[in-house]
Amino acid sequence: MRFLLKVSMSAEAGNAAVKSGKLGETMAHILKEQTPEAVYFAAVDGLRTGFLVVNMTDASQLPAIAEP
Repeated sequence: MRFLLKVSMSAEAGNAAVKSGKLGETMAHILKEQTPEAVYFAAVDGLRTGFLVVNMTDASQLPAIAEP
């Protein structure tokens, strides 16, 4: 099953994370671990937002994917 995960953070927190270099490290770790089929980034309602298309064999995998 494919799931669409939406991740959002405020622009202020996102800008601070980008400047410190933490956002890039965190996203690289998540993308390596989750291996999404597709990833899209956009600004939605003034928030930095990412959309990840993830393939899961069972919905019980969702907490392990969504919590990090």
